[in-house]
Amino acid sequence: MKSNRRYYEANVLVVPLGDSGASAFAQMTGLGLTGVRSLETELQPDGGAGPCRVVTADGDAKATTLAEAVDDADVVVLLASELAEAPTGLIRGATAAARDAGDLVAAVTVGTTDTETSEAREALAVLRSEVDMLVSVRQPSLGAAFLDVVRGGRREAAGTLS
Repeated sequence: MKSNRRYYEANVLVVPLGDSGASAFAQMTGLGLTGVRSLETELQPDGGAGPCRVVTADGDAKATTLAEAVDDADVVVLLASELAEAPTGLIRGATAAARDAGDLVAAVTVGTTDTETSEAREALAVLRSEVDMLVSVRQPSLGAAFLDVVRGGRREAAGTLS
């Protein structure tokens, strides 16, 4: 971890892969997921990251670069739903930047059923080769629970533990 904490709480950065990944993340936050930041980026013609914004759980946004965004994280989670729209350039760029920053890199696929197209197979192959952990869940609530555990889980407020 990058700073001293009284308890474990990871700084988690979610990188939605495509519109379906962004939609899955919005569903997760709607279900009560808190404490995670997300990355919004404009894709370059090669599928890599262009200008980025990090959006906090409160909705505040800060312009940044991909390298700076992952440097502030402990864990980078790539989030996909429809694999065919997952940009492999962004996957490779985000995982390389995260490795350079010393971050754990995970990928979560939510309700993925489109594994038969060549684009989906390529994205899945890139995810498998680039991330430290690949998790597949059936619905956003399970993805939210996974991200909450990676972050450090829910806990009682300080001073209320017996």
